[in-house]
Amino acid sequence: MIADVIDQGIQRGVLNLEKTYILVAGDPVGTPGSTNLIRVLTGHEMYFFCTLKNKD
Repeated sequence: MIADVIDQGIQRGVLNLEKTYILVAGDPVGTPGSTNLIRVLTGHEMYFFCTLKNKD
């Protein structure tokens, strides 16, 4: 799922592999206070996730 989000962000020009981003997610989606994932994504990690997606 993270690979899909990153791929879409890069395709839409919202994400840049030369920058660092913070990913915040929660389950169930849309429920206040349900954040259970906070991740700092560097360009190196985003590139890694994109290569995983392309292997499928």
